[in-house]
Amino acid sequence: GIMRLKIIGNNRLVEKITHIIEHNFPPIKPTNCIYNSNTEAASMAKTSKDACDAILFSGPSPYFVSKKFILLPSICRAAHTPCCTLC
Repeated sequence: GIMRLKIIGNNRLVEKITHIIEHNFPPIKPTNCIYNSNTEAASMAKTSKDACDAILFSGPSPYFVSKKFILLPSICRAAHTPCCTLC
């Protein structure tokens, strides 16, 4: 099936990520959430939890801003990816 992925970040990074996904991962349907300030990331993540299968933050800043307001999994500080048992 198709994976619905919400991408949250600034315009430059979100467009770059979307381009890579569209050209390399056809089973993923990206939806862009572009903010003017990373403080908007939390409200974008809250409103998108039910409308997508996963959320991809364009970097650690919007992730950590959002994590303060909604329950999100931890990320590996080194790779900015979901933590594994090695972290």
